[in-house]
Amino acid sequence: MVNLCYATFLQLIKKYYVNDIEAENLARDILIEILPESEYKKFEGESGKKYLSALWTRTRNIPKQITDALSTSFYKKACLDHFKNVIAKDINPASEDDFYFNVVNLISNDDSISPKKKASLHKIIETGDKGKYLFEIFIYAITKENKDGPEPLDKDTIQLLADVDQICPLCHIPLIETKKNKKIYRYSVTRIYPEFLDNNLKDEFDAIKPKPDEPDDSMNKICLCDNCSSNYIYSPDFATYERLLRLKHQSIFNSNSKISNFPLEDQIVYILKCLSNTNPEDGLLDNFRMKPLEPCNKIKKENYLLTKAIKDDNDVFFWFIKEHISQLDAVKSSFRTIASEIKSAFLKLNQEGYDQFEIFKQLTDWIMKEHLLPASYYQAAHIIVSYFVQSCEVFDEISK
Repeated sequence: MVNLCYATFLQLIKKYYVNDIEAENLARDILIEILPESEYKKFEGESGKKYLSALWTRTRNIPKQITDALSTSFYKKACLDHFKNVIAKDINPASEDDFYFNVVNLISNDDSISPKKKASLHKIIETGDKGKYLFEIFIYAITKENKDGPEPLDKDTIQLLADVDQICPLCHIPLIETKKNKKIYRYSVTRIYPEFLDNNLKDEFDAIKPKPDEPDDSMNKICLCDNCSSNYIYSPDFATYERLLRLKHQSIFNSNSKISNFPLEDQIVYILKCLSNTNPEDGLLDNFRMKPLEPCNKIKKENYLLTKAIKDDNDVFFWFIKEHISQLDAVKSSFRTIASEIKSAFLKLNQEGYDQFEIFKQLTDWIMKEHLLPASYYQAAHIIVSYFVQSCEVFDEISK
């Protein structure tokens, strides 16, 4: 049975439209009337066509921006005027009776619509105000579930949902709900590096992490709710990209079933908390957030084994550590505290003339000794020092 929703209603309008019109153009014409201009960019270019097509083909639910706009009198009136002055008048006169007959049937045969609501909609058409009738149906249709149920979940999608515990990692709403014994799927598998990205944003995104060679690799995908996914895909921004990268790496660790009885990431978090609770020396809290440098710009060429060790640590744990420091920062300025302690120790060793290998080892040993850690924590301490090499508190850039 076909139920009333945004897509089914617009498909019916298109079928009986006086002129042949592309589905995306019909959808765009209506949305431009009911949304603020700040939203128009979502309809432009290839990404805009995909945005409209996703609504039309029922692969996405209606974005919150649309329902929010139609809760205000200004945009509601604009929508009503558009249906009265354009849509109702552009239904093909030769098949107008068939159109309204099918609209009535669409509503009457939808068991999800209450009898009271059906009666109120039918009453409007009896008055002969066709524009208001279509407007009221549209207002109601956008509140209905627009997204079709998904195909049977494949192994990759099941894993992606498990990675985020079936909760949108951005807004924290459930991605799958059960209502009246029926599952409602509110998730969209989303590319972390967007498929469509304006040229003026590429440099910013690539500076954090370049576009992957395989965009559909699972490492470039994350499950978000439909609304967060739509917002990001059609209006990508640097801050959300960085956050999604952190969340992706954190989700991998949270769902990793191969971790030992003493999880390495738990050890890392424990060390970070220890470091954040220390009292750094006065005067060392300035200029910590320098521009990050790749280890290859800081480690001497002859120390290539050290470069490799640092790179290997950061390839796996950089975003995990950054995310947990960010969580600590929500309580207090933990990054500055930890960075101060690490940098203070580095400066002392550097002034005493130790080489880079020895400085790295001494810093690792210092973390172990300072916080009375057992030998099993040595790898975690090593990884944390690697992180601070990457984030600039350890070693200076080598002059060219």
